[in-house]
Amino acid sequence: MVVTSLPGYGFSDPPAGPMLEAATADRWCRLLRDGLGYERFGAHGSDVGAGVTIQLGRRHPGQLVGIHLSAFYLEPPPRPWPPVVGEFIETQRRERAQDVAYSRMQATRPQTVAHGLTDSPAGLAAWIVDLFRSFSDCGGELESRFTRGSAVFADSYCPGGARPPRELAEAGFNITRWTRMPRGGHVAALEEPELLAEELRAFFRPLRPRARLKRS
Repeated sequence: MVVTSLPGYGFSDPPAGPMLEAATADRWCRLLRDGLGYERFGAHGSDVGAGVTIQLGRRHPGQLVGIHLSAFYLEPPPRPWPPVVGEFIETQRRERAQDVAYSRMQATRPQTVAHGLTDSPAGLAAWIVDLFRSFSDCGGELESRFTRGSAVFADSYCPGGARPPRELAEAGFNITRWTRMPRGGHVAALEEPELLAEELRAFFRPLRPRARLKRS
């Protein structure tokens, strides 16, 4: 298993310029194929990583045995959708209007908020805790799901997260497995790591014989 760090996040150095999802996918493919010698591999992604994983599948299908997503971002193509899809799309629009202020700020004025959060530990804690409380399956009680530690984000189709209809996903993907998790939310890797790990194993298990390391 290779755990990558998004350029500009975590353990990565600041990139020289913008690193969008397609460019990141190309870099990860070079890492796995040319740097580490994997002829075929699978990929899992959530949140920003889901967008990168989708681009891996689209741009490098010859290397990918499959992709596993615990979130996807798909602009619904214009078509007559069944009521369940229409309701989901409308719900997402309402929620985004209420909950994505942080994302718009970070996308359009990142340095403005960065200086304030860097200067104030209390401000940074409030920023992170508000997101954890809003996007997790905690019922408003944050410490019922998390200990007081470092922060990492991941998604899952869980009761506390977005639950897109399968019909919508099938508009953009070839679905071979669709799992509704019994617990968890947007930060499922922290909330329910065992459930998420089991789901990943179940998805990739039949694909593993095809993923092999290139021998010299």
